[in-house]
Amino acid sequence: MDSLGSEGLYSQGFFSLSGANNTFIDSDYAYVASSFDGAAIIDASDVSEPVTVWKIQPDNFGSRDNFTDVIVTGNLAIFIAYPGCGGWCQGTFKSIAQVYEITNPAEPVLMDDFELNASSLGADENFLYAAISADGGAEPVPQLRIIDLSNPASADTVGSIEISGEANWQYRGK
Repeated sequence: MDSLGSEGLYSQGFFSLSGANNTFIDSDYAYVASSFDGAAIIDASDVSEPVTVWKIQPDNFGSRDNFTDVIVTGNLAIFIAYPGCGGWCQGTFKSIAQVYEITNPAEPVLMDDFELNASSLGADENFLYAAISADGGAEPVPQLRIIDLSNPASADTVGSIEISGEANWQYRGK
């Protein structure tokens, strides 16, 4: 976490995750998706001493995973992972979405996981918006897929639309 001081930016504290891809900040917590160190939740309420309160090790599915994105909405954190991938896997491996209930960020509860070849995520209170990249196989065209999160134990796709060009967007807020 950095602050703007009279002499510019300076470090207040730090945590180390190798290959961090995306971070989502929600209140005092940072949710991090990492290629090499798994997924983590960091308590940054004391910015000079952030603390990792939860972490998924990269071998969660039997071999190294590549976590590429994370988004938080309400009491849910959704991580995108490429199971069994040891590096850059988009387009060659199918990704999965892992939906965690995070009322207590130190003890998230896995509610659901499902295949989702997403390259980017957006969310509001009830819906996950997933940009799906074309891979020439099962996902021949890029699309926006909308997933209902009102029952996080059984997230369902409620709509989708083909989009032109490669899916590559970021939505981080309301």
